[in-house]
Amino acid sequence: MLQINETLTHEIMFRQEQLDLFSQITGDFNPIHTKEYFEQHPEQGGVIVQGMLAASKFGMVFGTEFPGPGTINMERSFTFMRLVFTDRPYTMNLKLLSVDTDNHTATLKLSVKDENGKICISGRTVVKNNQVIVIENYPNRD
Repeated sequence: MLQINETLTHEIMFRQEQLDLFSQITGDFNPIHTKEYFEQHPEQGGVIVQGMLAASKFGMVFGTEFPGPGTINMERSFTFMRLVFTDRPYTMNLKLLSVDTDNHTATLKLSVKDENGKICISGRTVVKNNQVIVIENYPNRD
């Protein structure tokens, strides 16, 4: 059980196939998300991952690890500070800032960092889980 001020960390990497699927789902066919565009514009530094694809990876933790099954995302905000590229390692961090056991919600600070520890995406979220975010799990939350 994640406690206040603890951080979950996951290593992530994006592949071209994921970008292609995301484009199909969202209709975002900006050519900067393709290998062909990068081959013609190597100065861009790599194939650029859609910002919302990179940001959506946090959802894999909410419904499985913390808070876990049954979690509903109530709000989420992001600042995109650096580009995220395919085929490079990134670290996703989720730090529990606070819990509200009356409303069964938790507030977390989110970040995606590159291999040099530079923040690419910074954010905040509020999630709700009626079974996990309860007084029994957080008796000393104040």
